[in-house]
Amino acid sequence: RDKARNEDRLRYLSSYDSLTGLRNRAAYEEAADAIIATMESGVPVEPVAILFMDLDRFKQVNDIYGHQAGDAVLKEFAKRTKSVLPEGAELFRIGGDEFAVIHPRSSPRDAEAICVAVIDALKSPIEIAGRVTFVGVTVGVAFAPTHGMHRTEIDRKADVALYHAKAAGRGRYSIFGTQMDETMQTAAAIEEDLRTAMVDKSQFFLHYQPKFACNSGQLQGVEALARWHHPEKGAISPAAFIPVAESIGLIGELGIWVLERACR
Repeated sequence: RDKARNEDRLRYLSSYDSLTGLRNRAAYEEAADAIIATMESGVPVEPVAILFMDLDRFKQVNDIYGHQAGDAVLKEFAKRTKSVLPEGAELFRIGGDEFAVIHPRSSPRDAEAICVAVIDALKSPIEIAGRVTFVGVTVGVAFAPTHGMHRTEIDRKADVALYHAKAAGRGRYSIFGTQMDETMQTAAAIEEDLRTAMVDKSQFFLHYQPKFACNSGQLQGVEALARWHHPEKGAISPAAFIPVAESIGLIGELGIWVLERACR
């Protein structure tokens, strides 16, 4: 009997998350693969929505209140999300604060309705051991077969949509579009070129923008602005390379170069 109980427990743990009671990443991959396989068989089916979700400000909860509080937040998120999902949609926990939803027979409007409902469900505070905390959720969406016929490709595109939503300010959702892929590929190319350019910084120069007092019209000083001239691509907009420098931790080094150059 003990052996049977242990085997049952191992089977449960192989497919379920012990904290939230949701099915886990392995179960998600199996379920998504099975649904997409029916599409490959040629049987007409309606699109399937894959939603990837990340909690916002979750790390702050762990840092301020401890991991026990973080666990309580995850359980509450699972509870609230399951309560707003339509019939046929299933929620999975696929990572620390990462969740996924599979919604068969889903239109873009249906997926948007799920996203709005989940985001709204987390707008009210969560009470943990007498303390009140707020977390949000960001969602990325992709569809099979619209965005691909393999789970790994659908997952990647849902992840790209999630990244796009986070970059836009979190607490929102995005449905995958081809321009998102192009934006990420452009950012990756800029990052590679930027790391090379930062070695000797010879591709950078400064423009000086005058600053005038509004009341007198007198010149008060100048603002030093970093500019980048790529040897092959020409001028690259600061709106393109400054955010990349910030995201990969090079903005401090670039800022010091600007300061030293301006002072010289």
